[in-house]
Amino acid sequence: MGYIRSRSYVITLSETCESRRGPLVFVFGWAGSKDSHIAKYSKIYEDNGLTTIRYVTPIRWLEGGVPGPDLSRPLLTAFEELQAAEREIIFHLFSMNGCIMFSSLWQALEQTPNGSKIKNQLKGIVFDSCPSHVTPWATANAVVQVKAPEEPQVAQSLRSTVLFGALFIKHVSNYIQSFWQPKVYEQNTLYYR
Repeated sequence: MGYIRSRSYVITLSETCESRRGPLVFVFGWAGSKDSHIAKYSKIYEDNGLTTIRYVTPIRWLEGGVPGPDLSRPLLTAFEELQAAEREIIFHLFSMNGCIMFSSLWQALEQTPNGSKIKNQLKGIVFDSCPSHVTPWATANAVVQVKAPEEPQVAQSLRSTVLFGALFIKHVSNYIQSFWQPKVYEQNTLYYR
């Protein structure tokens, strides 16, 4: 098995991959996870002769709402490098962070020349602890715990409250807009995509 470490993702090549014919498994981590965390899960696929691509979405992308296709653009080079349009593809998504990445990637593939061919190679998706409808308070707490785990509880509570306020305003704004804009949830929240 060989390893290729990019700036943002890790590819583990199986022997089948050397001929560029074997299936690809994209493993997207949860918020706050590290490559070493998801490497344990991707090893299950690797031990069965599958090539894996591991990626953890940076937590900064979660603060501004639902990211678009820009989030996953770094992964498009992995698709080209591994000739994904010619291979079966499986996704293993951990938590909502994994769902966010998948949603972004699906949008990016819509804007890629051979994106529809790659999409047709999809053979399965493993939803691991996702998807879920997450409240603004739960999102704020998760982001703060991942970004500032060593801060005192008082500082974390203050950060969570401020972030909750911003997320709640966005939540209420979506609700109000939904009266005249029927697809506001599909455009602004991952859960409805």
